[in-house]
Amino acid sequence: YLVLAPGSEINYFDIPGLEHNSRVLKSFADAKNIQTDISELLLTNPSAKIIIGGGGPTGIEVAAEIKYNYPKAKVAIVEAMPTLLTGFNPRLVAPVEKRLRELGVDIVTNEAIASVTKSEVISKNKREMPFDMLIWTGGVKAPAFLAKLPLKTEPRGRMEVEPGMYCLPQTPDLKIRPMVYALGDSVCIYDPKTHKPMPGVAPTAIEQGEVVAENIFDDIQEAEGMHHVKKRATYKPKEHPYALAVGGRWTIARIG
Repeated sequence: YLVLAPGSEINYFDIPGLEHNSRVLKSFADAKNIQTDISELLLTNPSAKIIIGGGGPTGIEVAAEIKYNYPKAKVAIVEAMPTLLTGFNPRLVAPVEKRLRELGVDIVTNEAIASVTKSEVISKNKREMPFDMLIWTGGVKAPAFLAKLPLKTEPRGRMEVEPGMYCLPQTPDLKIRPMVYALGDSVCIYDPKTHKPMPGVAPTAIEQGEVVAENIFDDIQEAEGMHHVKKRATYKPKEHPYALAVGGRWTIARIG
């Protein structure tokens, strides 16, 4: 059996200069590096300009925490969509935006980044935004190596799977199921209610992992003649509680 759980990687959307002129927040090491760089930058220039590229949960939490801890810093969130937190309930978005403005975070929406230099972000609307530091939180994508595998993928490169979490072959002559499974950020599963991809969060991956483990265990038992599996375990998409920290102890949460 093979279980594919490679997670995701940073998506730079082929924006010229972005990868080489920005910092990213994907790992614990990234967070420590950003913390060190910000401390050093604001020690010499307390009113430095820091741009956060991307107005999703990560971008909002980073922008708010920087502004909360360094009030003199000029912090801005640049988002390509009309509002922050695209896809979230508007009841959540409004108080978050209000909180950010109260902290002094500049919110720039409807401005897709077209290119980046060492000191400036240029939007598709030709707006020029200088910065001392750019932190990119604009999205992730499936690892590039998945495109080389003979598995079905959706347009963004994530693997398509059955409810039992086993992968689908590109051609019917490839007999891989149910021996190749996938789970986590690299898998595309749609919410049956909204028909949108499920978010890449830990509870989703954990539940998928439990389905994979149960099905592999049952397959092995059946192959050894211990019992016959009548029904395979399936993953049922559902929403999970979450909390969004917007500077200090101010948090908005969805519970239940």
